[in-house]
Formats: sequence, structure tokens, C-alpha cells
Amino acid sequence: VESRLAALEGEGPMPEIAPKSKARGVRVVIGTSEQAQDGELVERIMRMVNESYYESLKELLHPRQTSYERLSRREVVDRLEMGDAGVRANRVLHIAYRGEQLDASSVVGCMSSTYSPPWTEDGCGHWGLLVVDKDCQGQGIASVLVEAAELRLAGVCTEIQIEYEYTPGQAYSERLERWYEGSCGFKCVTGFSRRPGTQFRKCRKAIPAE
Repeated sequence: VESRLAALEGEGPMPEIAPKSKARGVRVVIGTSEQAQDGELVERIMRMVNESYYESLKELLHPRQTSYERLSRREVVDRLEMGDAGVRANRVLHIAYRGEQLDASSVVGCMSSTYSPPWTEDGCGHWGLLVVDKDCQGQGIASVLVEAAELRLAGVCTEIQIEYEYTPGQAYSERLERWYEGSCGFKCVTGFSRRPGTQFRKCRKAIPAE
């Protein structure tokens, strides 16, 4: 990974990633401290992520639990600021927005990508935290985000890993399995029970050589 990063760094500033997948009017950028200074944008990303995770997990949560915190404001700021390192940034937060300007009102999704997470071997990147605003789902935004993340990882990595929780019979889990292990082309390499009825699935796929 280090040698590939050095090569990318020699090519100059990080180029804009242009996915081929299309969602009407949607653009994807990598967050930086510029976005981290926008309090309304940070709040919007935090709420979008937390609300999305709650909707996906509410069938498994206690009936009295009406919210779920996946990210705090500080964590959103930290993830955005990681993008300041440019091509040297190990982990970044991709932001999808619709329109000409990125602000709190235009954000429609986000996800992270990492060149070298601590739980994979050298050369195996990772993406996760994939979230699309609940009012914008079914419009191809997730596909645009995934392609942007995988295009970034392809410059450094030879393989990608994702993880997710799968609960048999739960509609959301069944959709995830069909998308991750079907449409996205991942293959489950290990699965084990995290709690009764729920399986933690680790999946991988190779990045095709150009």
C-alpha cells in the first residue's frame, strides 16, 4: 500500500472521482475540514446516518428504544478532516449531494472508504458506513457512492472487504444480502453468530486489474 500511495502522491493532487453510475443530478466528493467547519452540514450527516441505522435495526431493538447513535458530531468532524491528507488519506468520508452546491440541504448520502484498515492484510481495502437519505432511496445513489469508493480503492488496493449483520427472515437483512453478495459482487468468506439469530458476515471481492 505504501508504495502505491507514494506513486499516487507523485501524480499530484487527488483527482476528482467520476463514477459511471448515474443518479439524477448527484455528485460525490471527499469531505475535508472545509465541510467539517459547516455545523449544519455536520449535523445533517450525523442525523442522516443515525436515522438510517435506527430504521435498519429497529425490529431488533427494544420497543422502547426510539433512536440509535452510530456517529456523534465529533466523529463526523473527525472523519471529514481525514480527507485533508489528500491522496495520503487512509480513511475518508465520501459525500453524495444533489445540485450545484454542497450544503446541509443538498446532502443525500455518504459512505467511508479505507486503504488499510487494521483488521485486513496489506492490499485489502474496505468500505462501509453506506447511508442514503430515507427520502432518496431507490434512486441509484448507493450505487454511485459505492463506485466512487471502489474507484478510489482501486488505485491502491487489490481487494475490498465489507462486513454486515444478517438476520434471517428480516426484510432489511435479506435486501442487504441480495445487494452486497449479488449486485455488488462480494462473496462471504466467513460468517459467525454475534447474537441469537444474527450473523456477522465478512465479505470480499477482488478489484479487477486494468
